[in-house]
Amino acid sequence: KCPRPPVAAFWPTIVGVKIPAFGLSDPPAMSTAQRPLIVGAGPVGLAAALFLQREGLRPRIVETRTEAAPQSKALAVNPRVLDLLEPTGVTARMLELGSPVRGMQFHRNGKIVVGLKLDGIHSKYPFMLGLSQATTERLLAQAFLAAGGEIERGVEMTSCQNNAAGVAVSSGASVASSVSIRSAPPCRLSRGTRIRTGTLCTAPGATHTVGPM
Repeated sequence: KCPRPPVAAFWPTIVGVKIPAFGLSDPPAMSTAQRPLIVGAGPVGLAAALFLQREGLRPRIVETRTEAAPQSKALAVNPRVLDLLEPTGVTARMLELGSPVRGMQFHRNGKIVVGLKLDGIHSKYPFMLGLSQATTERLLAQAFLAAGGEIERGVEMTSCQNNAAGVAVSSGASVASSVSIRSAPPCRLSRGTRIRTGTLCTAPGATHTVGPM
């Protein structure tokens, strides 16, 4: 479970333990095994990492791609996301670069068959914001890096398995997440590295797969 609603609102898959919330001024000393691990540096993973970083939890985020994707699978940001990202400063940058979409029309044979207005969709942001996914990722990555985070690219999670060396979860059994990852240069991790973490958040995207869990 992530520490605040904004993280959960991006629907990542969480395996592990409840994380306490810390202020930005008092980050705890954390071992590698205590740091949350996020797999996937798309909008979901970057947003989760940014929220956790702002709570002083120093997440580790890994991404298979060696560079940010120039293509976009999404072309708009919904108003709830703008609301959630507002405290991070990312919303202000999105509004500078995006174009508000206040309605839409569907045509058939030159005639309007359906018209939709978005005036009442949100009290503060009554529109969808036209903005490419590539731009959204870039703004989130910039904010995360500015907050002291690091994105480890060229790293793929190949498998993960619960074991008896961690913290009690819902069943009452003592478990933790053991994650096998492999990396390509220039990542500092050696190929075939195994790490252990108490909290795993997977955000692999719509067309990617995460290893067996």
